Amino acid sequence: MEDIVNTLSVAALGLEYDRTGEQLLKLGQRKVAKLANNADALLNRTSLIDDLVAGALLSEADLTQVGCPVLGVFGAESELAGAAADLDRFVPDCETHVIPGLGHTVLREATGELIQRVLTWLEKHS
Repeated sequence: MEDIVNTLSVAALGLEYDRTGEQLLKLGQRKVAKLANNADALLNRTSLIDDLVAGALLSEADLTQVGCPVLGVFGAESELAGAAADLDRFVPDCETHVIPGLGHTVLREATGELIQRVLTWLEKHS
């Protein structure tokens, strides 16, 4: 978790100091500027990073007590991909998928595959 917090903190500082969204707008990159501004708002104008620091990770015993179905979809290159094995091992009704070649951008770069996996999972659990 410390690595994730550090990465988010560096990103937050860079977004704020470099005014990344403004720079991207000047370059005509409206969509990317919007993403940068959203990230800036999330990292610099919410308590997300502080909440991650303050929050305790779930123990193996906690994970075994999860009483609802869980679907986890991870990019293989994401810092969170290692969590897939822990979820499979400890969460009783869990299905995980790790998508090769992606980092933490599954929602944006594998939208179609993600939608299909979610719909299939929902059919099984409805």
